[in-house]
Amino acid sequence: MNSDAPSPSARTELVSWLVVLFIVAELCRVSAALWLEDRNRRVGVEHDFPDSELYWKLALRVAAGEPFDDGKRQVLRTPGYPVFLAGAIRLFGPSITGARHAQAAVGSLSCVLLYFLVRKLVSTRVGAMAAGVAAVFPFAVFLSATLLSEALFTFALLVQLLALARVLGDLDRSDIEARPTWWAVAVGLSGAAATLVRPSWILATPLVAVYLVIRWWIRAERRFDRFRAACAMLLMFSLGMSPWWLRNWHVTGHFVSTTLWVGASLYDGLNEHATGASNMEFMDQPERFGLQPDLKMLTEWDQDQMLRRAARRFAGEHPWRVIELAGIKFVRFWNPLPNAAEFRSLPLRLVSFATCAPVLLLALLGAWRLRRRWEVIALLAGPVLYFCAIHLVFVSSIRYREAAMLPVLGLVAASLVPITNSPTVARRASEEQKPA
Repeated sequence: MNSDAPSPSARTELVSWLVVLFIVAELCRVSAALWLEDRNRRVGVEHDFPDSELYWKLALRVAAGEPFDDGKRQVLRTPGYPVFLAGAIRLFGPSITGARHAQAAVGSLSCVLLYFLVRKLVSTRVGAMAAGVAAVFPFAVFLSATLLSEALFTFALLVQLLALARVLGDLDRSDIEARPTWWAVAVGLSGAAATLVRPSWILATPLVAVYLVIRWWIRAERRFDRFRAACAMLLMFSLGMSPWWLRNWHVTGHFVSTTLWVGASLYDGLNEHATGASNMEFMDQPERFGLQPDLKMLTEWDQDQMLRRAARRFAGEHPWRVIELAGIKFVRFWNPLPNAAEFRSLPLRLVSFATCAPVLLLALLGAWRLRRRWEVIALLAGPVLYFCAIHLVFVSSIRYREAAMLPVLGLVAASLVPITNSPTVARRASEEQKPA
Protein backbone atom coordinates (compact mmCIF):
# COMPACT_ATOMS: atom_id res chain seq x y z
CA MET A 1 0.00 0.00 0.00
CA ASN A 2 1.23 3.50 -0.84
CA SER A 3 2.66 4.97 2.34
CA ASP A 4 1.69 8.54 1.44
CA ALA A 5 -1.89 7.77 0.45
CA PRO A 6 -3.95 10.91 1.13
CA SER A 7 -6.23 11.11 4.15
CA PRO A 8 -10.00 11.71 3.65
CA SER A 9 -9.58 15.43 4.37
CA ALA A 10 -6.66 15.63 1.94
CA ARG A 11 -8.77 13.88 -0.71
CA THR A 12 -11.52 16.45 -0.21
CA GLU A 13 -9.03 19.28 -0.62
CA LEU A 14 -7.61 17.63 -3.73
CA VAL A 15 -11.04 17.25 -5.32
CA SER A 16 -11.85 20.88 -4.50
CA TRP A 17 -8.58 22.04 -6.03
CA LEU A 18 -9.13 19.97 -9.18
CA VAL A 19 -12.62 21.41 -9.57
CA VAL A 20 -11.20 24.94 -9.33
CA LEU A 21 -8.46 23.99 -11.81
CA PHE A 22 -11.04 22.67 -14.26
CA ILE A 23 -13.23 25.77 -13.90
CA VAL A 24 -10.30 28.15 -14.50
CA ALA A 25 -9.18 26.15 -17.53
CA GLU A 26 -12.74 25.99 -18.85
CA LEU A 27 -13.30 29.73 -18.46
CA CYS A 28 -10.12 30.46 -20.40
CA ARG A 29 -11.05 28.06 -23.20
CA VAL A 30 -14.68 29.12 -23.48
CA SER A 31 -13.56 32.76 -23.60
CA ALA A 32 -11.17 31.89 -26.43
CA ALA A 33 -13.97 30.04 -28.24
CA LEU A 34 -16.28 33.05 -27.98
CA TRP A 35 -13.50 35.33 -29.20
CA LEU A 36 -12.90 33.09 -32.22
CA GLU A 37 -16.62 33.06 -33.01
CA ASP A 38 -16.72 36.86 -32.85
CA ARG A 39 -13.57 37.21 -34.96
CA ASN A 40 -14.90 34.86 -37.64
CA ARG A 41 -18.20 36.70 -37.69
CA ARG A 42 -16.47 40.03 -38.17
CA VAL A 43 -14.27 38.82 -41.04
CA GLY A 44 -17.14 36.91 -42.65
CA VAL A 45 -15.83 33.35 -42.41
CA GLU A 46 -17.34 30.28 -40.80
CA HIS A 47 -14.27 28.13 -40.17
CA ASP A 48 -10.93 28.89 -38.55
CA PHE A 49 -8.73 27.04 -41.06
CA PRO A 50 -9.17 24.91 -44.21
CA ASP A 51 -8.57 21.79 -42.09
CA SER A 52 -11.36 22.91 -39.76
CA GLU A 53 -13.78 23.09 -42.67
CA LEU A 54 -12.81 19.58 -43.82
CA TYR A 55 -13.17 18.11 -40.33
CA TRP A 56 -16.58 19.72 -39.96
CA LYS A 57 -17.74 18.39 -43.31
CA LEU A 58 -16.66 14.86 -42.38
CA ALA A 59 -18.31 15.18 -38.96
CA LEU A 60 -21.62 16.24 -40.50
CA ARG A 61 -21.54 13.16 -42.72
CA VAL A 62 -20.74 10.86 -39.80
CA ALA A 63 -23.50 12.41 -37.67
CA ALA A 64 -25.96 11.88 -40.52
CA GLY A 65 -24.92 8.23 -40.95
CA GLU A 66 -23.41 8.88 -44.38
CA PRO A 67 -20.15 7.37 -45.72
CA PHE A 68 -16.93 8.71 -44.23
CA ASP A 69 -15.60 10.74 -47.16
CA ASP A 70 -15.57 14.29 -48.45
CA GLY A 71 -17.39 13.41 -51.63
CA LYS A 72 -14.17 12.58 -53.48
CA ARG A 73 -11.71 10.88 -51.14
CA GLN A 74 -12.47 8.01 -48.81
CA VAL A 75 -9.19 7.79 -46.84
CA LEU A 76 -8.25 11.45 -46.56
CA ARG A 77 -8.33 11.71 -42.74
CA THR A 78 -8.40 9.27 -39.86
CA PRO A 79 -11.81 9.15 -38.16
CA GLY A 80 -10.94 10.01 -34.54
CA TYR A 81 -11.53 13.75 -34.58
CA PRO A 82 -14.50 13.78 -37.00
CA VAL A 83 -16.22 11.15 -34.82
CA PHE A 84 -15.69 13.39 -31.78
CA LEU A 85 -17.20 16.33 -33.64
CA ALA A 86 -20.07 14.12 -34.80
CA GLY A 87 -20.79 13.33 -31.15
CA ALA A 88 -20.92 17.06 -30.41
CA ILE A 89 -23.30 17.52 -33.36
CA ARG A 90 -25.57 14.79 -32.00
CA LEU A 91 -25.60 16.55 -28.60
CA PHE A 92 -25.85 20.20 -29.64
CA GLY A 93 -26.98 20.07 -33.25
CA PRO A 94 -24.87 21.33 -36.18
CA SER A 95 -23.48 24.15 -34.05
CA ILE A 96 -19.81 25.06 -34.34
CA THR A 97 -20.17 26.96 -31.05
CA GLY A 98 -21.41 23.80 -29.34
CA ALA A 99 -18.50 21.82 -30.77
CA ARG A 100 -16.04 24.45 -29.52
CA HIS A 101 -17.47 24.23 -26.01
CA ALA A 102 -17.29 20.41 -26.04
CA GLN A 103 -13.68 20.62 -27.11
CA ALA A 104 -12.98 23.25 -24.46
CA ALA A 105 -14.16 20.75 -21.83
CA VAL A 106 -11.77 18.13 -23.22
CA GLY A 107 -8.91 20.64 -23.08
CA SER A 108 -9.79 21.45 -19.46
CA LEU A 109 -9.82 17.75 -18.55
CA SER A 110 -6.35 17.48 -20.05
CA CYS A 111 -5.09 19.87 -17.38
CA VAL A 112 -6.48 17.52 -14.71
CA LEU A 113 -4.82 14.53 -16.38
CA LEU A 114 -1.54 16.42 -16.51
CA TYR A 115 -1.72 16.94 -12.76
CA PHE A 116 -2.05 13.21 -12.11
CA LEU A 117 0.71 12.34 -14.58
CA VAL A 118 3.28 14.77 -13.18
CA ARG A 119 2.28 13.96 -9.60
CA LYS A 120 3.01 10.28 -10.22
CA LEU A 121 6.28 10.94 -12.01
CA VAL A 122 7.71 13.75 -9.87
CA SER A 123 5.68 15.12 -6.95
CA THR A 124 2.34 16.59 -5.95
CA ARG A 125 3.63 20.18 -5.87
CA VAL A 126 5.23 19.89 -9.29
CA GLY A 127 2.02 18.32 -10.65
CA ALA A 128 -0.05 21.20 -9.27
CA MET A 129 2.28 23.77 -10.81
CA ALA A 130 2.25 22.00 -14.20
CA ALA A 131 -1.55 21.77 -14.24
CA GLY A 132 -1.91 25.40 -13.20
CA VAL A 133 0.38 26.55 -16.02
CA ALA A 134 -1.50 24.33 -18.49
CA ALA A 135 -4.83 25.86 -17.50
CA VAL A 136 -3.75 29.30 -18.76
CA PHE A 137 -1.06 28.37 -21.31
CA PRO A 138 -2.06 30.51 -24.35
CA PHE A 139 -1.34 27.93 -27.05
CA ALA A 140 -3.21 25.18 -25.18
CA VAL A 141 -6.13 27.56 -24.61
CA PHE A 142 -6.24 28.59 -28.28
CA LEU A 143 -6.01 25.05 -29.67
CA SER A 144 -8.71 23.85 -27.27
CA ALA A 145 -11.08 26.41 -28.79
CA THR A 146 -10.10 25.86 -32.43
CA LEU A 147 -11.71 23.12 -34.50
CA LEU A 148 -8.48 21.23 -35.04
CA SER A 149 -7.44 17.82 -33.74
CA GLU A 150 -4.71 18.98 -31.35
CA ALA A 151 -6.82 19.25 -28.17
CA LEU A 152 -8.38 15.80 -28.56
CA PHE A 153 -5.01 14.27 -29.39
CA THR A 154 -3.43 15.84 -26.29
CA PHE A 155 -6.15 14.28 -24.13
CA ALA A 156 -5.58 10.80 -25.64
CA LEU A 157 -1.80 11.28 -25.33
CA LEU A 158 -2.04 12.09 -21.61
CA VAL A 159 -4.23 9.02 -21.02
CA GLN A 160 -1.59 6.89 -22.74
CA LEU A 161 1.28 8.46 -20.79
CA LEU A 162 -0.56 7.90 -17.51
CA ALA A 163 -1.10 4.24 -18.36
CA LEU A 164 2.53 3.90 -19.47
CA ALA A 165 3.75 5.45 -16.21
CA ARG A 166 1.74 2.79 -14.36
CA VAL A 167 3.28 0.03 -16.51
CA LEU A 168 6.82 1.21 -15.80
CA GLY A 169 6.06 1.66 -12.11
CA ASP A 170 4.50 -1.78 -11.77
CA LEU A 171 7.38 -3.43 -13.59
CA ASP A 172 9.74 -1.99 -10.97
CA ARG A 173 7.69 -3.50 -8.16
CA SER A 174 8.16 -7.00 -6.84
CA ASP A 175 4.84 -7.44 -5.01
CA ILE A 176 1.96 -9.48 -6.40
CA GLU A 177 -0.38 -6.47 -6.46
CA ALA A 178 1.43 -5.05 -9.49
CA ARG A 179 -0.56 -5.58 -12.68
CA PRO A 180 1.53 -4.18 -15.55
CA THR A 181 -0.27 -6.21 -18.22
CA TRP A 182 -3.63 -4.56 -17.59
CA TRP A 183 -2.07 -1.13 -17.80
CA ALA A 184 -0.24 -2.23 -20.96
CA VAL A 185 -3.67 -3.01 -22.46
CA ALA A 186 -4.67 0.61 -21.70
CA VAL A 187 -1.45 1.87 -23.32
CA GLY A 188 -2.22 -0.02 -26.52
CA LEU A 189 -5.86 1.06 -26.74
CA SER A 190 -5.15 4.71 -25.92
CA GLY A 191 -2.28 4.63 -28.43
CA ALA A 192 -4.70 3.46 -31.11
CA ALA A 193 -7.16 6.20 -30.14
CA ALA A 194 -4.42 8.84 -30.32
CA THR A 195 -3.30 7.53 -33.73
CA LEU A 196 -6.86 7.65 -35.06
CA VAL A 197 -6.89 11.32 -34.08
CA ARG A 198 -3.36 12.13 -35.26
CA PRO A 199 -2.01 9.51 -37.69
CA SER A 200 1.64 10.53 -37.38
CA TRP A 201 1.56 9.01 -33.87
CA ILE A 202 1.39 5.50 -35.38
CA LEU A 203 5.03 4.60 -34.65
CA ALA A 204 4.99 5.65 -30.99
CA THR A 205 3.27 2.66 -29.37
CA PRO A 206 5.37 0.07 -31.25
CA LEU A 207 8.50 1.98 -30.21
CA VAL A 208 7.42 1.80 -26.56
CA ALA A 209 6.86 -1.95 -26.91
CA VAL A 210 10.34 -2.32 -28.42
CA TYR A 211 11.76 -0.40 -25.46
CA LEU A 212 10.09 -2.81 -23.04
CA VAL A 213 11.60 -5.75 -24.92
CA ILE A 214 15.06 -4.14 -24.70
CA ARG A 215 14.44 -3.62 -20.98
CA TRP A 216 13.51 -7.30 -20.80
CA TRP A 217 16.90 -8.30 -22.21
CA ILE A 218 18.97 -5.87 -20.14
CA ARG A 219 17.32 -6.24 -16.74
CA ALA A 220 17.10 -9.75 -15.33
CA GLU A 221 14.09 -9.32 -13.01
CA ARG A 222 10.48 -9.79 -14.19
CA ARG A 223 11.49 -10.60 -17.76
CA PHE A 224 8.28 -12.47 -18.51
CA ASP A 225 6.14 -9.58 -17.23
CA ARG A 226 8.03 -7.11 -19.41
CA PHE A 227 7.67 -9.29 -22.49
CA ARG A 228 4.00 -9.91 -21.79
CA ALA A 229 3.36 -6.18 -21.32
CA ALA A 230 5.05 -5.42 -24.66
CA CYS A 231 2.94 -8.07 -26.41
CA ALA A 232 -0.24 -6.77 -24.76
CA MET A 233 0.53 -3.24 -25.98
CA LEU A 234 1.07 -4.34 -29.57
CA LEU A 235 -1.96 -6.65 -29.57
CA MET A 236 -4.36 -4.05 -28.18
CA PHE A 237 -2.93 -1.34 -30.41
CA SER A 238 -3.55 -3.57 -33.44
CA LEU A 239 -7.05 -4.43 -32.23
CA GLY A 240 -7.83 -0.75 -31.72
CA MET A 241 -6.62 0.11 -35.21
CA SER A 242 -8.13 -2.95 -36.94
CA PRO A 243 -11.61 -1.50 -37.66
CA TRP A 244 -9.96 1.34 -39.57
CA TRP A 245 -7.56 -1.02 -41.34
CA LEU A 246 -10.37 -3.37 -42.37
CA ARG A 247 -12.51 -0.46 -43.56
CA ASN A 248 -9.62 0.88 -45.66
CA TRP A 249 -9.02 -2.55 -47.19
CA HIS A 250 -12.71 -2.76 -48.05
CA VAL A 251 -12.88 0.63 -49.79
CA THR A 252 -9.45 0.62 -51.49
CA GLY A 253 -8.44 -3.03 -51.85
CA HIS A 254 -5.12 -2.22 -50.15
CA PHE A 255 -3.75 -2.13 -46.61
CA VAL A 256 -3.65 1.51 -45.51
CA SER A 257 -2.25 2.01 -42.02
CA THR A 258 -3.41 5.62 -41.58
CA THR A 259 -4.51 7.65 -44.61
CA LEU A 260 -3.83 8.06 -48.30
CA TRP A 261 -2.71 11.64 -47.71
CA VAL A 262 0.74 10.53 -46.53
CA GLY A 263 2.17 10.71 -50.04
CA ALA A 264 0.97 14.29 -50.50
CA SER A 265 2.29 15.28 -47.06
CA LEU A 266 5.64 13.64 -47.75
CA TYR A 267 6.01 15.31 -51.15
CA ASP A 268 4.96 18.61 -49.57
CA GLY A 269 8.07 18.37 -47.42
CA LEU A 270 10.42 16.88 -50.02
CA ASN A 271 10.36 18.47 -53.47
CA GLU A 272 12.43 20.94 -55.45
CA HIS A 273 10.24 23.86 -54.37
CA ALA A 274 10.02 22.84 -50.69
CA THR A 275 10.73 25.51 -48.08
CA GLY A 276 9.81 23.67 -44.86
CA ALA A 277 6.35 25.25 -44.88
CA SER A 278 3.29 23.68 -46.46
CA ASN A 279 2.63 24.50 -50.11
CA MET A 280 0.11 22.20 -51.75
CA GLU A 281 0.17 24.00 -55.13
CA PHE A 282 1.45 20.80 -56.72
CA MET A 283 -2.06 19.38 -56.39
CA ASP A 284 -3.43 22.13 -58.68
CA GLN A 285 -0.33 22.70 -60.82
CA PRO A 286 1.39 19.30 -61.08
CA GLU A 287 3.23 20.20 -64.32
CA ARG A 288 5.10 23.00 -62.55
CA PHE A 289 6.51 20.44 -60.12
CA GLY A 290 7.37 17.91 -62.79
CA LEU A 291 4.46 15.63 -61.88
CA GLN A 292 1.95 13.90 -64.12
CA PRO A 293 -0.59 16.40 -65.52
CA ASP A 294 -3.43 13.99 -64.71
CA LEU A 295 -2.51 13.81 -61.00
CA LYS A 296 -6.04 14.61 -59.86
CA MET A 297 -7.50 11.99 -62.16
CA LEU A 298 -5.64 9.16 -60.45
CA THR A 299 -7.26 7.04 -57.77
CA GLU A 300 -6.44 7.86 -54.15
CA TRP A 301 -4.12 4.88 -53.92
CA ASP A 302 -2.28 5.58 -57.18
CA GLN A 303 -1.92 9.27 -56.36
CA ASP A 304 -0.52 8.47 -52.91
CA GLN A 305 1.96 5.95 -54.29
CA MET A 306 3.08 8.31 -57.08
CA LEU A 307 3.73 11.17 -54.66
CA ARG A 308 5.63 8.88 -52.28
CA ARG A 309 7.85 7.76 -55.14
CA ALA A 310 8.42 11.35 -56.24
CA ALA A 311 9.41 12.38 -52.71
CA ARG A 312 11.79 9.43 -52.33
CA ARG A 313 13.30 10.16 -55.73
CA PHE A 314 13.91 13.79 -54.76
CA ALA A 315 15.52 12.68 -51.47
CA GLY A 316 17.78 10.22 -53.28
CA GLU A 317 18.89 12.76 -55.87
CA HIS A 318 19.31 15.73 -53.48
CA PRO A 319 20.53 14.40 -50.10
CA TRP A 320 22.20 17.67 -49.11
CA ARG A 321 19.03 19.63 -49.81
CA VAL A 322 17.12 17.16 -47.63
CA ILE A 323 19.58 17.84 -44.79
CA GLU A 324 19.26 21.59 -45.34
CA LEU A 325 15.46 21.34 -45.30
CA ALA A 326 15.65 19.31 -42.08
CA GLY A 327 17.56 22.17 -40.47
CA ILE A 328 14.98 24.69 -41.67
CA LYS A 329 12.16 22.50 -40.38
CA PHE A 330 13.91 22.12 -37.02
CA VAL A 331 14.05 25.91 -36.62
CA ARG A 332 10.41 26.26 -37.66
CA PHE A 333 9.35 23.58 -35.17
CA TRP A 334 11.06 25.23 -32.17
CA ASN A 335 10.59 28.85 -33.27
CA PRO A 336 9.17 30.94 -30.38
CA LEU A 337 7.69 33.31 -32.97
CA PRO A 338 4.84 32.44 -35.39
CA ASN A 339 6.00 31.11 -38.76
CA ALA A 340 2.79 31.78 -40.72
CA ALA A 341 2.40 35.26 -42.22
CA GLU A 342 -1.21 35.61 -41.01
CA PHE A 343 -0.02 35.31 -37.38
CA ARG A 344 2.87 37.76 -37.56
CA SER A 345 1.09 40.80 -36.18
CA LEU A 346 3.02 42.53 -33.40
CA PRO A 347 0.60 41.55 -30.56
CA LEU A 348 0.66 37.87 -31.59
CA ARG A 349 4.43 37.87 -31.95
CA LEU A 350 4.82 39.40 -28.48
CA VAL A 351 2.44 36.88 -26.89
CA SER A 352 4.11 33.98 -28.68
CA PHE A 353 7.64 35.00 -27.73
CA ALA A 354 6.74 35.89 -24.13
CA THR A 355 5.09 32.47 -23.78
CA CYS A 356 7.26 30.08 -25.77
CA ALA A 357 10.77 31.34 -25.07
CA PRO A 358 10.50 31.04 -21.25
CA VAL A 359 8.69 27.71 -21.48
CA LEU A 360 11.35 26.17 -23.72
CA LEU A 361 14.19 27.47 -21.55
CA LEU A 362 12.54 26.38 -18.31
CA ALA A 363 11.83 22.95 -19.79
CA LEU A 364 15.54 22.52 -20.47
CA LEU A 365 16.29 23.59 -16.90
CA GLY A 366 13.69 21.14 -15.57
CA ALA A 367 15.18 18.34 -17.65
CA TRP A 368 18.58 19.14 -16.16
CA ARG A 369 17.19 19.00 -12.63
CA LEU A 370 15.63 15.60 -13.42
CA ARG A 371 18.66 14.35 -15.36
CA ARG A 372 19.07 11.28 -13.14
CA ARG A 373 15.50 10.23 -13.95
CA TRP A 374 15.73 9.79 -17.68
CA GLU A 375 12.51 7.77 -17.91
CA VAL A 376 10.61 10.70 -16.41
CA ILE A 377 12.17 13.04 -18.96
CA ALA A 378 11.34 10.56 -21.73
CA LEU A 379 7.69 10.42 -20.71
CA LEU A 380 7.30 14.19 -20.48
CA ALA A 381 9.48 15.29 -23.42
CA GLY A 382 9.43 12.15 -25.57
CA PRO A 383 6.23 12.97 -27.48
CA VAL A 384 7.35 16.43 -28.57
CA LEU A 385 10.78 15.09 -29.57
CA TYR A 386 9.04 12.33 -31.53
CA PHE A 387 7.03 14.91 -33.48
CA CYS A 388 10.15 17.00 -34.02
CA ALA A 389 11.83 14.00 -35.66
CA ILE A 390 8.76 13.26 -37.79
CA HIS A 391 8.55 16.83 -39.02
CA LEU A 392 12.18 16.99 -40.04
CA VAL A 393 10.87 14.95 -42.97
CA PHE A 394 7.37 16.34 -43.42
CA VAL A 395 6.55 20.06 -43.32
CA SER A 396 7.03 21.76 -39.97
CA SER A 397 5.34 24.45 -37.90
CA ILE A 398 4.67 25.47 -34.30
CA ARG A 399 1.26 23.77 -34.50
CA TYR A 400 2.87 20.33 -34.67
CA ARG A 401 4.93 21.12 -31.60
CA GLU A 402 2.01 22.33 -29.51
CA ALA A 403 0.12 19.04 -29.91
CA ALA A 404 2.60 17.47 -27.45
CA MET A 405 3.64 20.47 -25.35
CA LEU A 406 1.32 19.93 -22.38
CA PRO A 407 3.47 17.11 -20.89
CA VAL A 408 6.54 19.34 -21.33
CA LEU A 409 4.96 21.72 -18.82
CA GLY A 410 5.82 19.06 -16.25
CA LEU A 411 9.48 19.83 -16.91
CA VAL A 412 8.75 23.55 -16.71
CA ALA A 413 7.14 23.01 -13.30
CA ALA A 414 10.12 20.91 -12.18
CA SER A 415 12.36 23.91 -12.83
CA LEU A 416 10.18 26.17 -10.66
CA VAL A 417 9.23 23.97 -7.70
CA PRO A 418 11.49 22.14 -5.22
CA ILE A 419 11.29 18.47 -6.16
CA THR A 420 10.00 15.97 -3.63
CA ASN A 421 10.31 12.47 -4.97
CA SER A 422 7.22 10.35 -5.37
CA PRO A 423 7.57 6.83 -3.87
CA THR A 424 8.09 5.20 -7.26
CA VAL A 425 10.66 7.67 -8.47
CA ALA A 426 12.43 7.84 -5.13
CA ARG A 427 12.80 4.08 -5.01
CA ARG A 428 14.08 3.97 -8.58
CA ALA A 429 16.60 6.75 -7.92
CA SER A 430 17.89 5.05 -4.78
CA GLU A 431 18.25 1.76 -6.64
CA GLU A 432 20.27 3.49 -9.36
CA GLN A 433 22.63 4.92 -6.74
CA LYS A 434 23.33 1.59 -5.04
CA PRO A 435 26.83 0.24 -5.67
CA ALA A 436 27.01 -2.71 -8.00
